[in-house]
Amino acid sequence: MAPWRPNLVVRSLDQFLLFIIILLFLCSSSTCFATSGEAVALVKWKDSLDMNPTTHSLLRSWNLNSTHSTSHHLYNNIPCTWVGITCNDFGSVINITLESSNLKGTLHNFNFSSFPSLLTLDFYNNSLYGSIPMHIGNLYTLTFLDMGSNHLSGNIPSQICLLTSLRFLALAENYLNGSIPPQIGMLVSLEVMYAYSNNLSGSIPVSIGNLSKLTVLELSENKVVGSIRNEIGQLKSLTTLYLDANQLTGSIPVSIGNLSKLTDLDFDENKIVGSIPNEIGLLKSLIGLYLFDNQLTGSIPVSIGNLSRLSSLELGGNKLVGSIPNNICLGGKLTWFTAGDNKFSGSIPKSIRNCSSLVVLSVAGNQLRGNISAELGRYPNLGYMDLSTNKFFGELSENWGQCPKLTMLNISNNKIFSRLPPELGKATRL
Repeated sequence: MAPWRPNLVVRSLDQFLLFIIILLFLCSSSTCFATSGEAVALVKWKDSLDMNPTTHSLLRSWNLNSTHSTSHHLYNNIPCTWVGITCNDFGSVINITLESSNLKGTLHNFNFSSFPSLLTLDFYNNSLYGSIPMHIGNLYTLTFLDMGSNHLSGNIPSQICLLTSLRFLALAENYLNGSIPPQIGMLVSLEVMYAYSNNLSGSIPVSIGNLSKLTVLELSENKVVGSIRNEIGQLKSLTTLYLDANQLTGSIPVSIGNLSKLTDLDFDENKIVGSIPNEIGLLKSLIGLYLFDNQLTGSIPVSIGNLSRLSSLELGGNKLVGSIPNNICLGGKLTWFTAGDNKFSGSIPKSIRNCSSLVVLSVAGNQLRGNISAELGRYPNLGYMDLSTNKFFGELSENWGQCPKLTMLNISNNKIFSRLPPELGKATRL
């Protein structure tokens, strides 16, 4: 057995400490180089912007003057002390937050590859224009991207789907066109997607069903075509689904009933056909259901009475028939009910007559009938009522004195006597 040699241990320890010191120096130097590269990239992009007094003042701190200092401390703080910039403990940029900063210019000179640690890129509510560069796909660590409310145009680059850590994506209120990238399903961490108010076309990608963490999907006010995918039913974390004001066709998929966490569902202003599926009654968390201005047929499913939290129900401008179910407003929370311009018949159900939570009630342009004298009134919160162009008869009763917030009452084109009860004078806003 070899004898123990203390000098050998000391020598090994000295070598180990020297290695650690060199390693720390190299790490520190690489951080400096990374930070310097980030600073140069930011200044280069700033210099490409269309400068105005506001932007010039805001980004005054974005300069490289401190790089001439011999102080390593000052050098390492660039650009961490600049407006809108946050760094991590190693001095690398992790957040660029410049929302509502009156920025005007393009992203063509923004070097996305220079920010290997970036988590947040927030350019919301500026005047950026031009296309979104494909190099945005180099921001592999990004979790938050907001370019909403700008003047961006062109396609959504497919490279954006490489940002697999992305949790928040906002591209709304721009001039983007083309289709949603078919690879969108690669964004498996995505929780919120805003792309409303653009010129997007094409259909909803099949891969959207892979976004199992998605809670909010807003594609309103575009030119999206095709049917509502069955794969939408796989988004079981979804709470908000806005597809209104597009050119969607086909029927509402029965898989919609899988979205048990959904609180707001808006399919207004499309070309959706077929009936409202019975599975809609499975959406026990639903607060707002908006199906206005489509081509829906059939009757309102009785299962809609299961929606005890429902506050807003818009069914107007369709081809719905039959009677209004007796169980609407059983939850006592319905404030907004519009069903005008359909082919409903029968009388207004008792559940609506007793729905004291109503603020807006519109059933104009149907074939509803009944004695209005006994059926309506006693709405303490009602502000708007339109019963026009139906087959109601009778006269307004003293019950209408219990509608103090009423501002509009339309009963034209019925068989209602014209005498107004004096109690209606209590509706001082009318």
